[in-house]
Amino acid sequence: MIAFLVPASASAGHPSTGHDAMTLDIEDYVGTLRIIPNTEDKIEIISVEDGVGNLGTLSVSTDEDGGVSVRGAPASLAMNCARTNGELSISFDNGEMHPIGDFPTVVISAPTSTNVRISMRAGDAEIADADNLEILAGGCSRIIANNVTDTFRLTTTGALALEMSGAEVAEIDASHGGHIRISEIRNRLHACLGRTSRLVSDQLTGTAEIYQSGTSRITLDSVTLTDITAELDGTATLQMAGTASDARMSLGGASQAKVSNGITLAHVDLQRAGRLLVDGVRWKGTGND
Repeated sequence: MIAFLVPASASAGHPSTGHDAMTLDIEDYVGTLRIIPNTEDKIEIISVEDGVGNLGTLSVSTDEDGGVSVRGAPASLAMNCARTNGELSISFDNGEMHPIGDFPTVVISAPTSTNVRISMRAGDAEIADADNLEILAGGCSRIIANNVTDTFRLTTTGALALEMSGAEVAEIDASHGGHIRISEIRNRLHACLGRTSRLVSDQLTGTAEIYQSGTSRITLDSVTLTDITAELDGTATLQMAGTASDARMSLGGASQAKVSNGITLAHVDLQRAGRLLVDGVRWKGTGND
């Protein structure tokens, strides 16, 4: 059983996506969420179930553009959760633990053209294809998402678990933790990882900016990049295989980068105990302290 303490900041608001398509907005959510695809040009509420007793009453509203908002009741600032055999339980103010089934359940269908924004303090979510997806999630959250046609933005406030099929652009702030897997990033990655965060991607194309601290770890199994900038500190680790025509790396603290020979090193700055290995051999080129 793994327990997490979730900060209140998981219920903060979202910046605008900047797109004019219909928006599905989920705020202050604790519970189970499913967003399924439809072929209609509208967002449809399939089912909404409030939580048991005082464990969550939802409000649902629509706007003149066809957008839908689902808002949960603000939960207590002090929340704990645990997963036992994959099943989530949650308590407030050190009270009784309640299974996830006691909290709200929402099922919504939406066309792929929808912009989806989710603020989830705790719970389980499944998300269908979307044009744009923006998530702010706490450490009690487990999210499975399909493909994002345009931009995926993720901000974590704890060690959430997220799996995603792919995105054109991925902008990730996991400075407060999180275990993230994105199978394919097709154009650009901007990632900031801290604490014990983990990011894995099977395929990355285009450009990348990476900033790591703490004991964070990034594994990029196959990259085809025009350029990449990576700045690591603490005991962070970056592992990358493939090709990059312009790689700039700054490795401080006791951080370490492991790259394949296809990564062209345009600039390397090693500080303190920072290390760079190319095909398993420690790099000792110009600029090595």
